[in-house]
Amino acid sequence: MNKHLEFFYLHNCVYEKVWRDNQRRRTETLDIEEIIRTFGSDYMNRLTNHFTKVAWLNPQPEPQWSYYHSIDLINELIDSKMFPLTVDGIGREIKEIS
Repeated sequence: MNKHLEFFYLHNCVYEKVWRDNQRRRTETLDIEEIIRTFGSDYMNRLTNHFTKVAWLNPQPEPQWSYYHSIDLINELIDSKMFPLTVDGIGREIKEIS
């Protein structure tokens, strides 16, 4: 069975656009409608239901997470398995999903 992985960059949460190349994030974007047409409108639930272990690395400093509603929503979708994008956070995430 061939498996194909696509990944996209986004800022904090999926809003209107994502991009494949972070250096071209302002010029080469992909509309969320295209993602929805390709993967379905419930793509986050499909992802979290498909994989037995899911975690989210958040580049926002952890003490600021409570100020952003979108972070709360994503954290809820991934069953509170959000970690800061730091050396410690990556280590904690690896332990969580191992």
